[in-house]
Amino acid sequence: MLTPLIHITPLRAFCFAMTLALFELLTYVASDVVMPAMPVVVSDLNASPAFIPHALNLYLLGGVLLQWLIGPLADRYGRRPMLLVGCAIFGVTCLATFWVQNIELFNLLRLLQGIGLGFVVTVSYPALNEAFSEADAVRMMALLANIALLSPLLGPLVGTLLLEWVSWRWLFVIFGASAVVSWLALYRFMPETLGVARSDGTRLAFQPIHLKTLLAGYAQLLGNRRFVAGSAALGLIGLPLIGWIGLSP
Repeated sequence: MLTPLIHITPLRAFCFAMTLALFELLTYVASDVVMPAMPVVVSDLNASPAFIPHALNLYLLGGVLLQWLIGPLADRYGRRPMLLVGCAIFGVTCLATFWVQNIELFNLLRLLQGIGLGFVVTVSYPALNEAFSEADAVRMMALLANIALLSPLLGPLVGTLLLEWVSWRWLFVIFGASAVVSWLALYRFMPETLGVARSDGTRLAFQPIHLKTLLAGYAQLLGNRRFVAGSAALGLIGLPLIGWIGLSP
């Protein structure tokens, strides 16, 4: 059982951690489950097959588009409200995809769905570090890392199997309904980790946003050659996974 550093019961801490894992699973799988259906999607929406790669590219773009801002906003307004906002954006845009009638709106919704992934990446890991002991946080982050690694491998296969029973529109309904369940569980079980006294005697304060300080911090990161090289290497390592997903149609 997980041991929380903040004043919540172990059962609530466990439910919070599992809900976080579920939401991350949804956002990662959603990037590629639909890819096997894309030839049908562009046909139904009277679009060119050239739009097929956009479903993945725009989702990944959405995932990185606002990370630079989501983190500071979470420091200012709290982890819990920001993750709830991200889950709501993901769920609503998935459900809305059921009614799209043109490829332009479909692509816009894919971009917005990807923003939900950005909330998971930016908010969930700090929340785990702040809510649990170091050992428990490492275990949970290892679980989330495995989800992030395995989801792109299994997503196209799962999508192919699901398409034997449901249409591509209902795939998004399934994701949207699962996101609603995740939102309700996060609302019920996720604690706010900022401004709450922890069992180790520390209290993490809400931080105001100063644009000049924010930009200076990012400039310092980009000036660190080791950081930039490591980030580029991690990106290159992920290219085979992206290729696997891109070829799934």
